[in-house]
Amino acid sequence: MVGLVKLLGLLMVSVGVLALLKPAAVFGPLRRNAGRPVVYIGAVLGRLVFGALLVIVSDQAKHPVLIDLLGWLLLVSAVALVVMGRARFERLVCWVLDKGRSVARPGGMAAVLLGGYLVYAFS
Repeated sequence: MVGLVKLLGLLMVSVGVLALLKPAAVFGPLRRNAGRPVVYIGAVLGRLVFGALLVIVSDQAKHPVLIDLLGWLLLVSAVALVVMGRARFERLVCWVLDKGRSVARPGGMAAVLLGGYLVYAFS
């Protein structure tokens, strides 16, 4: 399971770099599909699975308390998305997408840093 966390961390780094270099490549597909239920379901399930994975393997990390906290934060955010509902989630996604580059670059950098940290934490 640690290998899966590292793989997800590398994926985060890759998407983050792409968002930094070419934001339209990340935000374009999201903009085209923002209203589809699969985006909402993916956001909720992705957070549930990744959060649970981090909680389960946190004891194998260099900083287990921080990884455990990140896992629980993801789980709580999944519950928050469910409480928020799909309609409000779609409005939030559209609002973020309307911000364009002012969100893409900091978001890309955050993804690079968090993904890189996850790879480091489980090395």
